[in-house]
Amino acid sequence: MKFGRSRDRIEEVRHGLSDGRWICHALGFQEGARPQANGLVIRCPWHEDRSPSCSVRAIGGVVLVQCFGCGFVGDVFDLVAVANGLDTKRDFASVLRWAAELAGVALGNYTGFHAPVRQQPRPSLEPNYPPLLEVAALWGECRPVGCEKQAVEYLKSRALDAGKVEELDIARALPRRLSLPDWAGFGPGKAPWNERGYLLVVPMFDMFGALRSLHARKVVQGGRLKSLSPADFGTKGLVMADAHGRNLLVTGKRPSYLSEATPLRIVVSEGEVDFWTWSTRFSDADPSAPAVFGMFSGGWTDGIGSRVPDGSRVIIRTDADEAGDRYAREIRNSLHGRCTILRGGKRETA
Repeated sequence: MKFGRSRDRIEEVRHGLSDGRWICHALGFQEGARPQANGLVIRCPWHEDRSPSCSVRAIGGVVLVQCFGCGFVGDVFDLVAVANGLDTKRDFASVLRWAAELAGVALGNYTGFHAPVRQQPRPSLEPNYPPLLEVAALWGECRPVGCEKQAVEYLKSRALDAGKVEELDIARALPRRLSLPDWAGFGPGKAPWNERGYLLVVPMFDMFGALRSLHARKVVQGGRLKSLSPADFGTKGLVMADAHGRNLLVTGKRPSYLSEATPLRIVVSEGEVDFWTWSTRFSDADPSAPAVFGMFSGGWTDGIGSRVPDGSRVIIRTDADEAGDRYAREIRNSLHGRCTILRGGKRETA
């Protein structure tokens, strides 16, 4: 690869990692962080920092790093390097490859400006979720729900229109003969989801709208567990989201197509069936349709709540039981009084 093309590829990776908050969460620097415009202030990874003093934010389309405690100044490559125990100058080829994977940029035969360093075991960038690329690959291998007869019949038994679910792409069918990663299984032998009838798959998104995990719903009778999360991984900080909901996570802003007189409505439901029910109740082409989220235990966090714009009308549709009440409290507390909250269509009182 020629020098000029190498520089172009480096800039492509740099500009592909232009969300300061997302990169901090992907690299595990979010603990104790506080928000700022276009990024976060984190505990500095270059010195012993008890309180956040390191600014990570996007300026002019690139992420810049500056610590007001130790004086370190750098960019997103320095952040990727320190997260993985590397040195930006000495190990730049490895740093660039890790950064490129996060950015989704293919480097081809790029070897860097320095000799490749000895390969080291790669720590997980996000230990709570399955590998990012495996999740994306499995979701891409899934088929439209109409291709799986039992999935269609199951949705029909729950008064759900499979065509609408397919149109909104809020679930897909897992091919029966597809070879699955170990995390897409359960039990002592990690029995694959598709061998046990868990054929409806729903995507799970993080607070910035990135696809981070999948959840499987059983479409055949028998067995105690109706749905499964990836084995050995959690769902904390992950929600289901329709197109409007994912747009909110990505932007954190009220949609520009809504008039000032039209309230931004958000429905938060519990479990995948209720999520599908509420998502298919409205037309995806209707700009006034609410954004719909679905959650499991631990899914809704302060981070998710921070992506809800001020003044939104949040309708909580969790079950009327102890767990549902707890979820409702978590949602309400995460919004810090910034929104109008209704529970089951009735305004909540403080």
